[in-house]
Amino acid sequence: MKNPKAEFLLLQADSAPAGDIIEIGATRSDYEHPSDGWTTVHLARWARDNKRTFRSFDKYMDVVERANSVLEREGLTPVVRQDDGEYALHDQSQIALLYLDGSKEPEETLEQFFAAIPGLVPGAVIIVDDVEDFGDWRTYGKATLLVSRLSKLGIRYDIHEIGSNKMLVMRTPQ
Repeated sequence: MKNPKAEFLLLQADSAPAGDIIEIGATRSDYEHPSDGWTTVHLARWARDNKRTFRSFDKYMDVVERANSVLEREGLTPVVRQDDGEYALHDQSQIALLYLDGSKEPEETLEQFFAAIPGLVPGAVIIVDDVEDFGDWRTYGKATLLVSRLSKLGIRYDIHEIGSNKMLVMRTPQ
């Protein structure tokens, strides 16, 4: 695999506790780009190989259909469902890894994070993609409001640069 973003994401999955892998925002491309994307396929394959449950949600039906088609073509179970990330997360429990990549809007990222809290297992890994300058959000992109809230609460997080991309990573307390 020569996809630094996917490699980083799978390293985080390797360190996640027992539980489910949940992605908000499915792959939008029919083919992998060497430096980005296709995380739905990589996470689905990792979950299958590690006997873990993987679920992915996207609010756009065309994305859901494309992602499931790609999963099937790759010999994987089509697990992408159409749903708004915030609402989908209210119904999830035993979340060991949460990958938020479904919106560029900081409000949606914050709402998705808070919706997931009741379902997170101790030591769960939360990752937010695209945490770089975007539009009016000059500091942490889609994670701007989440970073502000985490900082006020004294909750530790890290920002990792993966090529030209940045990802926020944090863990729930043990």
